[in-house]
Amino acid sequence: MVLDATDLSAGYSIKEKSPRLKSDASNDALSLGWQEGYYIRFAHINTQQLDSSIIEQYISKYPTENITMSLDLPKQSDENNTYEELPSPNIEKKVEHGE
Repeated sequence: MVLDATDLSAGYSIKEKSPRLKSDASNDALSLGWQEGYYIRFAHINTQQLDSSIIEQYISKYPTENITMSLDLPKQSDENNTYEELPSPNIEKKVEHGE
């Protein structure tokens, strides 16, 4: 699911979007069979208040058998990026009768 400008608050616009190439993937991702990906960046700039915010989304496709391992790939914060663990949304798959 790629975010779209309509998914965000008013004032955000798409600043960049592109497919991700094999050279964009980490060695860890490649070792898990990274297949392809997509990148999109939105920005909201308020020049009156000298305020801006950016939302970036990275999407990667892996073989089904490696999906859970891809979630455990290391993510390191640096001066430009901060990674935080989000709480589990507790999503459950509902099984319909006959599946």
